[in-house]
Amino acid sequence: MELISTCSFAEIATLLLMSGLLIAASAAFSSAQAQQFGGGVPGPEGFFLNGSSFAVTSGVLSLAGGSSIGFSFRTCTPGELLKQTSETFDQLELRVVDSGRLVLRLTTGDERSLDVAGGSDLLDGLWHTVAVEVAHDQSRITLTVRSPGRPDDVASSERADVIRDVSLSAGSPQLRVGAGMVACIREGPGVRFTKPEVAVHSSAVSWQRCLLPYTCSGEMRKTGGDLR
Repeated sequence: MELISTCSFAEIATLLLMSGLLIAASAAFSSAQAQQFGGGVPGPEGFFLNGSSFAVTSGVLSLAGGSSIGFSFRTCTPGELLKQTSETFDQLELRVVDSGRLVLRLTTGDERSLDVAGGSDLLDGLWHTVAVEVAHDQSRITLTVRSPGRPDDVASSERADVIRDVSLSAGSPQLRVGAGMVACIREGPGVRFTKPEVAVHSSAVSWQRCLLPYTCSGEMRKTGGDLR
C-alpha cells in the first residue's frame, strides 16, 4: 500500500514491465541451461554428461533369428552402454570394462548366462561401432566391434540354450542406455532415439552435440564396474 501512495502509476507500470522482463529472461536462461547441460528433443546422438546420466527408451531389443542390434559410442571411462531386462528377468547387457574391452552378456531368468567379449583399447575417446547379430536358427550370437584403423574384432558364442531362452519382450521392458557413463552414444539398428514411435526419457544427456575430447588423459580413465 505504501508503494502505491508514494509512486505514480507510470512508475508502477515501469516496475511491473521490468519485473516481467526479468521473469522472461530467467525462463529463457533456464531453458538454454537445460539445452546445454542435458535435456531437449532427442537426436541421433546423445552426450551423457556424468555419473547420473541415463536415457530410457520404449524400444525393445530382439534376439529373434536373423535379428541385429547396432550403435556407435566413444568414451574414456568404463560402464554400461545398453541394458534391457524383461518381466521374466531375462537380460541383455553391453558394457565397456576396465580393460577397455566390450562385453556382451545374456542372462536367462533362471540365471544361465553367456559372455562374448570383443574389441580392445576402447577407452580412447574415438568412435567405435558395435554390431550384435543372431544366426537365423538362433544357434549363434556374434559380436563385432569396428574401430578406426584396425581390423574388425569378431567374437561369437554358440550357447543356443541361452540365446533361444532369453526373451527381452516379456512384459513392458525398457531399454536403458548409458547409465552412469560419460560417453557419446549414436543410434543404430535396434537402438533408436529419433523414431516417432519410440518414447525417450533422459537425464543429464545433451542431444545437441558431443563435447567429449578425442583424447583421454590418465585422469579421465576412471575406474568403473567390470563384468570380469
